[in-house]
Amino acid sequence: MKTALSEPKIPGGENFAEGILRSVQHVFLQAQEEGAPAVDSVFIEDESGGWRDLLLASPLETRGCSVIVYRSAEALDFAGRLATGGAIPFPPSTLRAIDACRAANRSCEAPVSDPVAIREMLDRGWSLLSLQPESLWREVIGRRAMLWLLEELARGLGKIPGIHGLSILLPPDVSGREIREAWSCLEVRPSWAVEEMLAIGGQPGLEGRFSIGGRLARLPEGDFPGRWRLSDEGGSLRWELEGLEARVASGLRPSDGGAGEILRLPSWLHLDLGTAGSPGRELLGFWKGEAESPQPWIPNLGPEGLSAVLALGRSILVDGPIVPPG
Repeated sequence: MKTALSEPKIPGGENFAEGILRSVQHVFLQAQEEGAPAVDSVFIEDESGGWRDLLLASPLETRGCSVIVYRSAEALDFAGRLATGGAIPFPPSTLRAIDACRAANRSCEAPVSDPVAIREMLDRGWSLLSLQPESLWREVIGRRAMLWLLEELARGLGKIPGIHGLSILLPPDVSGREIREAWSCLEVRPSWAVEEMLAIGGQPGLEGRFSIGGRLARLPEGDFPGRWRLSDEGGSLRWELEGLEARVASGLRPSDGGAGEILRLPSWLHLDLGTAGSPGRELLGFWKGEAESPQPWIPNLGPEGLSAVLALGRSILVDGPIVPPG
């Protein structure tokens, strides 16, 4: 017996021409015909930017099980930072929609907590875990990856965490010693993330003036041209490069046209690179082809994203678990 097709919701659909709506709906129904799973919602980038407010107003579980139909790299960055599950360019095609639907359903597996229960958890002795200093973590790996890292820690302990802002809660049967041991053994923990950067029970973590750093690799060449360093000087964060005569610009665009700059791409990107049809994988495609100024830098790269980066066919800087210590 054939499974009934499920038409996705299109938030703000009344603002689009009927032909656009029919085209988008048809593509996603065709994707289901080809065996792709259904998605909750499809958000369409529009010129007014109204889709951003609609995405922000959606619950986390809805965003993770939804797809963005994008026209720009900026839309992909916004959707990726909000953990949107899948992405396809406009005008959409069935083949791309299949990958996007699969990516969105992968995201649905992430645990989502009921915020109403947070106070009760704290009253019953659950441990609150956060990453400190928050400003440094946000700069280096981004909000989305901060929660992902804490969730990976919880999974290593065999627990499903509660989520409270950029913190997680673990049940009272897990001791602080067990949490510290799991943190020290966590494979996805950045090499520069010392024990004091994990705050337990609402106590302050690492504070004051300090700096962190790591090794840079260049792909596909396979050499190691230098190191990066990020310093916190009384609340002011400053990037430095050792071995490379360049400044660091962060985001999607160089700050001064690219002369003498290395462009550090969005910190959340690595979370998506192993999944075809995800916002991060789609965003990476904007840097495919011939080398142009400025030199792009992909932070926090792991083995799962390596093939996607090599497929760019150009020289690119990376750091993260893929880079051996040295």
